[in-house]
Amino acid sequence: MTASATEFLVYESDREFQLWSWHVSHSQMILRSNPSSDAPLRTEICFKNVRAASVTSSFPSLRVSAIIEGSEVSAAEAVIGRGLNLVPYTDEVLFRLSGGSLHGWVLASVVAGREDAESYSSPSMFDGKNSRPNVSEIFPQFPHPRRE
Repeated sequence: MTASATEFLVYESDREFQLWSWHVSHSQMILRSNPSSDAPLRTEICFKNVRAASVTSSFPSLRVSAIIEGSEVSAAEAVIGRGLNLVPYTDEVLFRLSGGSLHGWVLASVVAGREDAESYSSPSMFDGKNSRPNVSEIFPQFPHPRRE
């Protein structure tokens, strides 16, 4: 993970990712890269408490960064009709998504990533609070929970 004054790299992969699900009841959005001959593991990136998003249905590769300024901030503010509170330990984080020539953003509280060796049709790895024994955390929840 790398950081600059306005961007923090959370995750990067050269694999293709698809918008797999967006559950309104849990405000949860999942991007998935399914197993292939080149990459036998299934990868999911889960955004929780999603308030707004502008994403394409797939990305040829994926880079996820937390940002505090840029064109995505103005776009998100226009969509939700107010300014954003993008300071550490609030429940608003603006994530920039990019892959190839495609770009998007997700306004959510957190993002996390998991991998497993299951098939295309297996249930999501984010179907409960904790991962199952055969599931690996590829990066922990970001931002990390505040410690009191």
